[in-house]
Amino acid sequence: MAMADAGVDKAGRVVCSASLEALGSLRGTEHMATRNARSAERPRVQASTRRTIERRPLWQCPRCGHRFVTKNLWHSCLDVDVATHFVGRPPVLRRLYRAWLAFVRKQGGAVSVSPNRTRIAFMADVRFAGRSVLKDRVRCSLALARPDRDARFVQVKEEVPGWRAHRFDLATPADLRLLDAWLARRVRESWHEFGMRKRLRKRAR
Repeated sequence: MAMADAGVDKAGRVVCSASLEALGSLRGTEHMATRNARSAERPRVQASTRRTIERRPLWQCPRCGHRFVTKNLWHSCLDVDVATHFVGRPPVLRRLYRAWLAFVRKQGGAVSVSPNRTRIAFMADVRFAGRSVLKDRVRCSLALARPDRDARFVQVKEEVPGWRAHRFDLATPADLRLLDAWLARRVRESWHEFGMRKRLRKRAR
């Protein structure tokens, strides 16, 4: 009976079965605690990495004050007012520009206007949309990751990998019909993915 309740440990010592069970239970508990501790560490490291990416400040040009994702990114420091883009242009173009800006602001969150010599950019954290004033029309644009061949777009161009400018024209008040629910969804996507740098954070992970 004593032999049935006894066993031999790894060192060759005779121990009772109750002791063996207790020892096995203790080792199992220690193993689980170690594994759980290692698993708990991983999310904390990943979360910390994500917070670092999300908090990374934009680089601000010391000359003009404009902000960019990349340090020393080429740009024009020329200080331009929005009104200069409409000098000598039909007054209707200013109204069309305001309608496009109001539409963009309605779909996303905060949007600021950053004019330069050739265009007026719409920015959240960074540029995601905007427009250029031509002689007889306002050429509006927004960034999307994938090319969309909707008939309203007069040009789809990949400016940088994964950043495709989609451009369409507003020439008369009748063209405001293009600012519809379909386009609203694309503007919201552009604001989140590019304006708020959501796509950049995804790639960094």
